[in-house]
Amino acid sequence: MFTFTYQTALRRALPCIHGPLDYRDQRALLERIDTILSTSGFEQEFIRLTLAERKINLWVVARMAQAEKKRKEDQEQKPAPPNKAAA
Repeated sequence: MFTFTYQTALRRALPCIHGPLDYRDQRALLERIDTILSTSGFEQEFIRLTLAERKINLWVVARMAQAEKKRKEDQEQKPAPPNKAAA
């Protein structure tokens, strides 16, 4: 089975705002929808099917991101060339 992982630590908790009743009702509805999507596995299946339809290979994307990160790190470690205009 294919799983799509995400970092839940980056998701902030919804703030507790004591406001109008419609806000609280809408918030409760959205939390219920989130619970249903998370527990049913539908969200992961949707992501998997979408990636397959668009022919996106996550392994290839991850390797490209690693290569780009390494390239940037290598550029940062190289000393800057001397400024010829200042001489």
